[in-house]
Amino acid sequence: MYTLRLPRLNVQVPVKPGETVLSAICRAGMTYTYGCRRGGCGVCRATVRAGSTSYEGKVIAESALSGEDRAAGVVLTCRACPTSDVTVEFAPESKVRMTVPMAFSMASTTISTSPADRA
Repeated sequence: MYTLRLPRLNVQVPVKPGETVLSAICRAGMTYTYGCRRGGCGVCRATVRAGSTSYEGKVIAESALSGEDRAAGVVLTCRACPTSDVTVEFAPESKVRMTVPMAFSMASTTISTSPADRA
């Protein structure tokens, strides 16, 4: 499991294996401006300041994310899956905000899936 850091909000969110940045943020009780969720519109753009992400074979429209954008660390959060601990910065117009504070506290709790821990 990796950690997603949102420095402007001073928030850290655990990210499940294969989970996108967008899914992790929404699971944590937060939201921001996004569109199609399929890598075609570019509305969910953010900049990776530290760490790495992968699209894991998912299609990204060139019109939504150019090669120049990729070189600058810009990702589409609806498709980008962290491959390490990652720090992501959103533009102010993305309006990242807490919508369900109780969900954030639940998402921040590590729950063991090991059979030995459940015995």
